[in-house]
Amino acid sequence: MTKGQIILAVCSVALVGVLYFFGQSQQKKTTVTSAETETPAQTSFNIDDYRATRLDKAPSEVKENILSLEEQIAEEKNVEQIKTIQAQLNNLYIDNRMPMLVAEMLFKLAVRDNSIQAWNQAGDAYMAVSMVEETEAAVMYAFDKSAIAYGKSVELDPENTDNKIKLATALLEGGTQTMQGVQILLGILEQYPDHIPSNLILGRYGIISGQYDKAVLRLEKVISLDPENSEAYFYLAEAYNSLGRKEEAIQTFEKCKKLINDPGFSAEIDNYIQKIKNS
Repeated sequence: MTKGQIILAVCSVALVGVLYFFGQSQQKKTTVTSAETETPAQTSFNIDDYRATRLDKAPSEVKENILSLEEQIAEEKNVEQIKTIQAQLNNLYIDNRMPMLVAEMLFKLAVRDNSIQAWNQAGDAYMAVSMVEETEAAVMYAFDKSAIAYGKSVELDPENTDNKIKLATALLEGGTQTMQGVQILLGILEQYPDHIPSNLILGRYGIISGQYDKAVLRLEKVISLDPENSEAYFYLAEAYNSLGRKEEAIQTFEKCKKLINDPGFSAEIDNYIQKIKNS
């Protein structure tokens, strides 16, 4: 998920929401097919140029080590040895601020391994990258590749709800295949009407898309199923506020504050509540 993409769309306490709700965290069949191993063209992002730029900025010794380790991984056949080399390479990438290249390597390994675990690791890495990259093109590229990776894991295990949730989230966050993401979640809810993550994500997306009434229904259901779900209270309060239901919004933000129980968060919410009262 991008830093604040959802909450920036719904309220002025964006950073707080990110820290607390995103930093801890076919149409029922996936529409990502086994043939899709390239990122959709609309991202206008060239990973080769990105890689070359990052490597050129690295100290010469670091660059040489990275290229050497990459070559070793490409030639190595022993899985355990690959993991050892991979760990060394990951450290070099991370130490030199190249998280996208960690995700790229994991994606290549997943292509080779073609296991659910490998594809999920690649998808998770790209989702993490989407939170730290600074250009929109790079963020969109990360979302696209995460969707492809999660799509592969769903292909391998079509009944795994957790993997479907990851795929739906990547599609929704990417913003170019939102209806596919919605359909995946609705498919889960057809089978499991009380599925909390699906209801929560659809409620959150309802706020982004301006469907506040639908968002309220989803989020109220989450709270009825999980009365201590602070994230649901946060978004429900914003949905109430968007509908002009100020008192309910304030009361719900107050409940969210109590559940989080953090002075910094409470101060930000208090400021926002004051803005609601003055609006």
